[in-house]
Amino acid sequence: MVQNLSEIFLKALAASFVIVLVSGAYLLAYDSVLYSTYLHWLGLLAFTVVNAALVLFLLYSRKRIVALAATIVSGLWFLAMLLDAALPASYGAVGAAYLFGFGAAGTYSTFSTSLAFTVLFVLTALECAFAFMAFRKSGL
Repeated sequence: MVQNLSEIFLKALAASFVIVLVSGAYLLAYDSVLYSTYLHWLGLLAFTVVNAALVLFLLYSRKRIVALAATIVSGLWFLAMLLDAALPASYGAVGAAYLFGFGAAGTYSTFSTSLAFTVLFVLTALECAFAFMAFRKSGL
C-alpha cells in the first residue's frame, strides 16, 4: 500500500518532534548556563510547550493551518538559535563557542550540552521543513 506524501511527512515530523522534545527537556533540566540566562531558559520552555501543542494538534487534527503554524514556530526558533550562536556574547547571546564547544577547554560547555543543542538545532530545522511539506501537500 502506497502512502501519500503528507502522511510520510507527518510521520517524519512526529519522529523529529520526539527527539526535539527530549533534547529540549535535557537542556531545560541540565544546562546550568541556560538556566543562568533566564530569558533563554524561558524561551526554550515556551518553544517546547508551544511546539508540543502544535505538533500534537497537527498529528490528531490534520489541519493545514496548524501545519503552517508549526512551520512558523519551528522556523522562528531555528532563526533564534542561529542568531544566538552567531552573535557575540556582548549582545546577550551565548555564542557558538559554548553551543558547539563539545567540552573544549575555555568554552564552559560540556559534550552533552553541545550535543543536545546541536540535535535541537538540526532537528528543529528538519521539523520546520517537514511541517512545511505537510502543509504544502493536499492530504491535509
